[in-house]
Amino acid sequence: MRDKNLDSPKFIVHSMKNTEWFLRVYPRGRMFDCYIPCFLRRTDSSDGPQNVEIDYILTVVSTDGSIIFLREITGHTFERGTGFGFPDFVRREDIFENKSMCLPKDTLILKCQMWMHGKDVETSTYCRGCTRIGFDTRCYTWTIKDFTVRNWRQRLTIPVITASKSHPDLNISFLLNTFDDYLHIFISNTKNKDGEGLFMKCEITVLDSGGNPRESKKEEHLFTPQEKEWEFPLFIKKFRLTRNSEVYLPNDMLTLRCKFDISAGVVAERIEQLICGHANRSQDSWTSENFKSVRSKNLHSLKSDIHRLYIKQQFCDLVLKTHNTSILVHKAVVCSRSPVISDLVENDSAIKSTGIVDLSDIDSKTLNRMITFMYSDNLEHMTKESAECLYLAAEKYKIYSLKELCSSIITANLSVENVCDTLAFAEQHKDASMKTASQEFICENSVEIFVSDKWKRFMVEWIELAGETMHHVCLKKNCYGI
Repeated sequence: MRDKNLDSPKFIVHSMKNTEWFLRVYPRGRMFDCYIPCFLRRTDSSDGPQNVEIDYILTVVSTDGSIIFLREITGHTFERGTGFGFPDFVRREDIFENKSMCLPKDTLILKCQMWMHGKDVETSTYCRGCTRIGFDTRCYTWTIKDFTVRNWRQRLTIPVITASKSHPDLNISFLLNTFDDYLHIFISNTKNKDGEGLFMKCEITVLDSGGNPRESKKEEHLFTPQEKEWEFPLFIKKFRLTRNSEVYLPNDMLTLRCKFDISAGVVAERIEQLICGHANRSQDSWTSENFKSVRSKNLHSLKSDIHRLYIKQQFCDLVLKTHNTSILVHKAVVCSRSPVISDLVENDSAIKSTGIVDLSDIDSKTLNRMITFMYSDNLEHMTKESAECLYLAAEKYKIYSLKELCSSIITANLSVENVCDTLAFAEQHKDASMKTASQEFICENSVEIFVSDKWKRFMVEWIELAGETMHHVCLKKNCYGI
């Protein structure tokens, strides 16, 4: 749940006057659920002086040790029992959209490097800790008899029992809705205790007559303390099953395999390794060029302080609203970045009275990225598709620096498969630099592109632009035809 923290095992740094420390993260956010906050904390019972001034670096690393995200703080003084760090350490979507790199084997690896402020390090200590989150796994195979003739006006409910008293029993219910032809699947947690959440991974698979998996759906869900029931995403249609009844419904029986992984909280934490030796920070992995975010050397710059006000939602005086999201912002910041929003705020009487700007033409993810850029000038882990969405928003609201950055991201991701679409996009929006980059890419890969089906369709839909591009390629290659 949001605002629920997870602490690392405590560790003692002997080279820093025997002080004791631990890391604290909020996996589902704290003030903002779009971020995973991370803090370094000194324990209440820590030895050493009352105050210790240190420098430290917090990173997310992959299994091979390469840095994915990095943040740095210099010259912060820790008293006993205090902590300091980043409420906006890393975006949740950046972690979960890149699981193979950021969550190998469903494991988040955080690294903290620390040393006394203003002092050279002669010896170093490497300490590796591990916190394991346990899961209670339950896997069942259910056969629903008389599937096509069953009275589906009433739910078919089956208990999901457990061998452990420490976890609640669940119920799984099935209801076939004749209106949309889907088999609706409900999972209920009737014994959910007040004040406790329950995180669950669920996978439901349709088995064929030979017991082989045919169709499957995975989903994660967090039961809130007040929530009693969750509907699993729709994916099983009656028509598809009955049309191939010999495969899916032998003897009019539907067989499902259901797997539940229910979080059991922290089941183990320990210090696994301790190595002492000579320090050589210049060769350490934190100097790697592989990190994906901008390192903030001055945590208390004007830009970072203003961004922190947004993260903490302090002193906000304006709301930017999409069809499903409302975000509190600072009028002075967003109006200074976008003349279009500034004009709306200044001249629209409804906005003056409500303090709400309707930006329903932007989806919530794009709006979040746009606001983050307005405050920080940073973009992280953008795909070509998300960059195009953000480009359109930046163009409409005249955030020209953001538009140029998105253009660079789009052209940096050119490929044989997408260059035709990108060239058309550049022509539609009169983006000369993107157009030139696309035509240069086509020139370099003309042999492969000009024989593709995409190029054939492009010549029909964009005949003049295709002719101009082929002329460019001819001139570039100093020939009269391709």
